Amino acid sequence: MTVVGHPFDWHLHVVWLLAVVALIGGYVWTTSTSTSSARWPASGRQRVLFISGAVLLGLAVTWPLADLAAHWLLVALVVQRLLLLLAVPPLLVLGTPRSLLVRLTRPVPVDAVLRVVVRPVPAVAIVTVVAVATLTTGVVSWSAGSSLAQAVLELVVLAAGFVLWAPVLHELPGAPKLSSLGRGAYLI
Repeated sequence: MTVVGHPFDWHLHVVWLLAVVALIGGYVWTTSTSTSSARWPASGRQRVLFISGAVLLGLAVTWPLADLAAHWLLVALVVQRLLLLLAVPPLLVLGTPRSLLVRLTRPVPVDAVLRVVVRPVPAVAIVTVVAVATLTTGVVSWSAGSSLAQAVLELVVLAAGFVLWAPVLHELPGAPKLSSLGRGAYLI
């Protein structure tokens, strides 16, 4: 696909915008304390963290950053990957009530994956492979030629971000209880 025009030509990313709005709406509805049937109430801090993560997600996968990352600037691609790996996942996890995280990770396939990725060595290996693979010339060219490929890669990088943070976020069920020194060493 050949890109014609200016790097800052506006493009609507409908699917991502709808996904982010649905994510925020679903979170607010699920964690709302205004209804007596709320099983997963969120604190004000959790709401701020989660909504901040969702907004950063929206900024990373929509105009202008996504367009610049896909077609114009390698720096924009790296910034996008850093947001999806380092900023969005911990904000979303820390903003989600623990009881809801337990419920979301209860299905057997999710639990089986979590048992592996919450350990530091597999997490580092997975994140390294994803980070390097998604920045290779062939993969970057593939994603620049297709909106679907671009969205798939963004989801893969976001998933790798959750894997990266899994060993150090105690909120996740099954996460190891690393000491402060252990968490620091892991993140370095």
